[in-house]
Amino acid sequence: MVFVQSPLALLTLIAATSKVNAVEYETHYGAASKTSVAAYTSYEQYATIMLVAVNKQRATQGLPPMCLNKKLHDSAQLHSDEMAAGNYLGHQGSQGSTVSDRITQANYKWNAVAENVASGQSNVEDVMVSWINSPGHLVNIMGEYTMFAPGYTFRMDTEDQHFWTQDFGSSDIEQCDGTSGSTNSTQSVEQVQTDQEPEGSVDHVSMYPTPEVVDTSAPDCHSNF
Repeated sequence: MVFVQSPLALLTLIAATSKVNAVEYETHYGAASKTSVAAYTSYEQYATIMLVAVNKQRATQGLPPMCLNKKLHDSAQLHSDEMAAGNYLGHQGSQGSTVSDRITQANYKWNAVAENVASGQSNVEDVMVSWINSPGHLVNIMGEYTMFAPGYTFRMDTEDQHFWTQDFGSSDIEQCDGTSGSTNSTQSVEQVQTDQEPEGSVDHVSMYPTPEVVDTSAPDCHSNF
């Protein structure tokens, strides 16, 4: 038998850490500091900084860099907006959407996708420290994905105020946006793994197509003479 991945196959949630269901896995950290203004007012202000931070972390294990993708940003931004509007942290959208639903609706043709979410961290450095110090989220950052994009929303009248999403994807046909993720960029952040509890909350999920089983055994042929 040959196992072939089919984009039409059913999806299976795969936990990024053992003994924990990815959808249910959620780590709550210390209370976040309240702010009165958004840390960033445009995608360009934080996207490249986070790209550099992600690739800097991947480089510690000799992994290839990722690039940014606008379609993944569209799905990530949509989810950050929905979390902020509903004042919650999770992977289900306000209308019941999943990460695969949102990325598919953004017209991204994917082989595998993953998502990290967080709330309460007021800047890229803080949210990256939170994700890096959470094993499940670190698995997504270090995963076999070729591109990703973040989404960030600020809402002052909510408890956590800052809502973050990272959507990761691998694809045979999607293209990079062309933004450099070089670790030599002057836009960089300091990030460390620490035993101290970062601010805010985080959650993650990974999704892959279920392999379709194709029987390629020889047909049972009979000849009569």
